[in-house]
Amino acid sequence: MLKLAWRNIWRNKGRSAISIAAVMFCVIFAVVLRSFQIGVWENMTHEIVANNFGYLQLHQKGFWADQTLDNSLELASINEQMFLDHPEVKGLIPRIESFSLVSTGEGTKGTLVMGIDPKKELPGLQLDQFLMEGSTFAPDDKSVVVAEGLAKFFNLSVGDTLLFIGQGYHAASAYGRYPVVGIARMRNPELNKQLVLMPFKEAQFMYNCVGRATTLVVDLEEGADYKRVDQELLAAIDSSAIELLSWEQLFPEIIQTIEADMAGGQIFISILYVIISFVLLGTVIMMVAERQREFGILVSIGMRKSKLAVVTVVENLILT
Repeated sequence: MLKLAWRNIWRNKGRSAISIAAVMFCVIFAVVLRSFQIGVWENMTHEIVANNFGYLQLHQKGFWADQTLDNSLELASINEQMFLDHPEVKGLIPRIESFSLVSTGEGTKGTLVMGIDPKKELPGLQLDQFLMEGSTFAPDDKSVVVAEGLAKFFNLSVGDTLLFIGQGYHAASAYGRYPVVGIARMRNPELNKQLVLMPFKEAQFMYNCVGRATTLVVDLEEGADYKRVDQELLAAIDSSAIELLSWEQLFPEIIQTIEADMAGGQIFISILYVIISFVLLGTVIMMVAERQREFGILVSIGMRKSKLAVVTVVENLILT
């Protein structure tokens, strides 16, 4: 039957070739499109999450819902060694993150101030790679690096001074005057518009948060399964006092965007499959219609209808 079906297909070589080519194009296009879509999102997620925010973050309980310095984390309460004992954890990266009004004397803008230790930071905040002008700061310096977009807004250059005023821990005044030692182009477009980076210790001092941090980024080994690490660490920490959040919990809007884009891709592929299905249906109808007399002769000489149906089905399977 297979041999008979194969011969029947190539009785009309042009039509069969067009049908097979259409199916091949549809399948290859769908696979390439889906792979491209998944690859783009995985790369974008890695770029945004792994290089800037980390797959896992540790906060004081309730901080992510109400991101104020009053909900900052007391570093002495964290058993850092417990995290370091995990084979897939490289370390904990402390950060102070808050907002402040920044002025040059001629203009004022609200900015995101981030206190970091550049020697410990994730790749997205290792300033040596992104500096356009000037230099980075040492952990004990009293200076700042500003993002490119913010520097353009204030028309800043290396050596200029920025004035900061905001609210620190327990409503203390947070103010300071710092020279700009570098201008950096950040990978994240939003951060590039509004970010000011300063040494972690100086940010603690300015915001009256000595001994505290708003965030501890859990730095994982390359290729680590962050979901498994998350579950293992959650079982070991006091969840009533601190919260360990994965990037999906931190940024649900990214998940929603990915799901919406994936759904759009699936709809497009489904429409493509429907179109190809109608093309194949037309081919099958023509094959059957033009062979009605042939089918009648085959039945009359003793070929069972069930066997004839099987041959026709095999032909269609080969075409698809």
